Amino acid sequence: MKVSFCIPTYNRVKFIEDLLESINNQSSHSLIVEVCISDNASTDGTEESINIWRDRFNFPILYQRHNENIGPDRNYLSAVNMGTGDYCWIFGSDDILTKNSLALMEDKLAAGSDIYLCDRRELDISMTKISNPHRRWLNGGSRLFSFSNEADLIEYFSKCNSVGG
Repeated sequence: MKVSFCIPTYNRVKFIEDLLESINNQSSHSLIVEVCISDNASTDGTEESINIWRDRFNFPILYQRHNENIGPDRNYLSAVNMGTGDYCWIFGSDDILTKNSLALMEDKLAAGSDIYLCDRRELDISMTKISNPHRRWLNGGSRLFSFSNEADLIEYFSKCNSVGG
């Protein structure tokens, strides 16, 4: 199975390296990984850094820089459209994966899931946990939902506060 990490960005070059490291450091999985970065006309050297990182990491990095800012929604769509994977993981350019995230995802997908939604831990710039319960986008913690099952679909919509937060 192939997973496309679809990452929209704008002037966040200082965070992207940590994100790529967190993907590269995943173990105990057999997933094929690609990273798709859609750059919303950054002016912070993102493109130059991407060219350096392409040689450093063990996965392909697809990169598209827009000549002008196309707005966040179109930038998200641009990142997703770049992906060639069986699955898409939309990821913020200032986020990182926790240990064994890909192994957990592979287990959930092997169980026959079409989609897996999980909550997140929010950290500040110094990586200190932020406690803002009102920002949780999924009530009740992580779980599997089968969208082909009407009861699961209804339960999903009753637990989902927002997409992404």
